[in-house]
Amino acid sequence: MLTGEGWYTHTERRIVTCIISRRLAKYLLALIKSIDPFAFVSMSDASQVWGEGFDKMKVGTAAEKSGKKLLVFASNSKHKLAEVRALMGEKYDVRSLAEIGCYIDIPEKASSLRGNALLKARFVKRYYGFDCMADDTALECTAIGDLPGVHSRNFGALTKADLQAASAKPSLEDWDETVSREILEILHTHPHSIDRPDDRNDAANVARVLDEMAGQADRSARMHTVVAYISGDFNEPQNWETVTFDGILEGNIAERQCENAQDSFFYDSIFIPNGFDKTVHELGSETKTLVSQRAVAVNKLKAYLESKKA
Repeated sequence: MLTGEGWYTHTERRIVTCIISRRLAKYLLALIKSIDPFAFVSMSDASQVWGEGFDKMKVGTAAEKSGKKLLVFASNSKHKLAEVRALMGEKYDVRSLAEIGCYIDIPEKASSLRGNALLKARFVKRYYGFDCMADDTALECTAIGDLPGVHSRNFGALTKADLQAASAKPSLEDWDETVSREILEILHTHPHSIDRPDDRNDAANVARVLDEMAGQADRSARMHTVVAYISGDFNEPQNWETVTFDGILEGNIAERQCENAQDSFFYDSIFIPNGFDKTVHELGSETKTLVSQRAVAVNKLKAYLESKKA
């Protein structure tokens, strides 16, 4: 759908451009005539058409020629992308949402980590066509009922009433058309840029967890990631392959934030993994990539993909 201007009237016009098979042409013309018999229509032959519903381009990309598998990771987070690319290695061409023309952070509408991961992966596969991996991650603290859990992204802004209302909702794991339409509306109206502030407030989230955990004798917790992967022929959704993998990192919540926590990501400044005496933030990105819960889940996916090649 294009937007144009009438040359004589100087009023806005909507222009529909479509590519159809020759056998459907007469049906399309009949439909147009029934709606607007004075519509301006131009028809021409297209000798070569590639894309959804037609043929596949027969050229090879540099990545394909090198044997790399193209895989979209449903995120625009620089932290996550760097970690996932390092984990997947040179055999995979891992692309962000922005690199396929999607500039939104797909809303996490489900009430479980698995549901959110599936929702994001299915959205990318359905509307962009690429094989996709997506994740959702949570901090789960034993003493406060595994909170913040699925609310980890905005825990600092939620009241107890918000949490109670959210817990009453069913866990969305199957594709939901209402959610699909909501996300598409965001997609269509969102600025085509990722140069915007992140609405997540890590400082407020960390402060809320420390407040909730104050005075708790049991400071055990875990970082939990679920990675979903969807692949298959774009035109045969009924045959898409869907798998999920869990990654868990056990540890404890520190009494206070570590020093120099202003650049810390997520809950890294207060989470101490078992076997270490420092927070994830203090351990540094290289160690985090090796031991994190996301590393566990992504490595499971990588092993699964490698087993399919064998």
